[in-house]
Amino acid sequence: MSSENVVVWVRQPYEPEVIKELNKHSGKYTVIKRCADAADARATIQSGTSRILIADADAHGLDAQFLDDMNAAEVFTLLLVENALTTRNRGESAVCEYGNPADIIETLTLGIKEKLFGILTPIEHPETQNEAPLDGKVIAFWGTHGAPGRSTIALNFGYQWSSEKQPVTIIDADLQAPSLLQLAGEAPGGAGLAAALGLRNRGELTVQNLSEMMLPISDNCQLLPGLTRADRWRQVTSEGILELIEIQKKQANLVLDLGAGIGDTDPAQLSFVPSKEDINLRLLQEADVVILIAKADAVGLTRLGYILDDCAENDIQIDMILINRAKISGKDRKLKQSIHRVLNTIAANIPFLMLEETSELEEAVLKAQPLVQLAPHNKFVQALDSLKDYLENTLLSKTVAQ
Repeated sequence: MSSENVVVWVRQPYEPEVIKELNKHSGKYTVIKRCADAADARATIQSGTSRILIADADAHGLDAQFLDDMNAAEVFTLLLVENALTTRNRGESAVCEYGNPADIIETLTLGIKEKLFGILTPIEHPETQNEAPLDGKVIAFWGTHGAPGRSTIALNFGYQWSSEKQPVTIIDADLQAPSLLQLAGEAPGGAGLAAALGLRNRGELTVQNLSEMMLPISDNCQLLPGLTRADRWRQVTSEGILELIEIQKKQANLVLDLGAGIGDTDPAQLSFVPSKEDINLRLLQEADVVILIAKADAVGLTRLGYILDDCAENDIQIDMILINRAKISGKDRKLKQSIHRVLNTIAANIPFLMLEETSELEEAVLKAQPLVQLAPHNKFVQALDSLKDYLENTLLSKTVAQ
């Protein structure tokens, strides 16, 4: 794509940040005009020097007639808003929230690919494909408060589970402390869960634009990054994530990385605004497989007992328990025996695996690299392979792609 001229009509203090971000992509975009009002913006566009306008949605003079004129001139109009989920479409090409300027560039790039250049991927027309869509399954990785390594486990399991016949999409649905993007070695920012839900709420979410938000981890594994700002969780709904899951599970199996905690199903305790824990509860209830992670120490096992009681009260079925950061070699074998005794008491009917802490795993995390690439015979890798085989031969045996 050659450089496109851009007209910017954005108020302070956002204008300098938007222009600065556009200048970082000088090979794609060139800012040719900073407009002060509707007349200035209209005149610049009508001169034919640009077909891209970035403007404040609430700018004086930016009304339905203005947007109709932009559409008639085949101009791509990106409006900046406070909340994309509650913004009604007035005829603009796309909307993006104030905040991270990189999100604006991402939205702009995705939008103009289709509108200005007509670039569509074959996935937009699934009816022309001979292969039936995959009936993907959803595995949720969830943990007690203070259980370290949940995201590391989810990322590595998703990578090891993926194959040519069974692609995997990992979704960072941790609304408290999303970290999969960093664990994958990528800088924070860009499109992700919030952007996908914004498209969903405007009725614009498709297989194509959802796939464009994915970060490839390998040929058969990709990641949908989590929230880019802590306050954006209020824009998330369980219904939105579940609709996103329904779209993506036709393309891949799914791994969900969830934050700790669940909401309360007692109607007397519910508010009209769902909490992060309420969203967790709904996603856990809808997942095909729920894997619970706890730390291998006295505090971790005590919290495990409490959370299993909560699960029973909220109709959440735990399919597997992973005891993480266990030291079960040599002189620490007594710890393994102690953990067995505790689990036989509090979770007698739930299968479990112990994941041993190793220096190679720490190295892989620092290098932002799947452990199986660095040390394919590591005990952690072998344990995740055992988990994969167990799930495919039992809970997922009827749904593995043929």
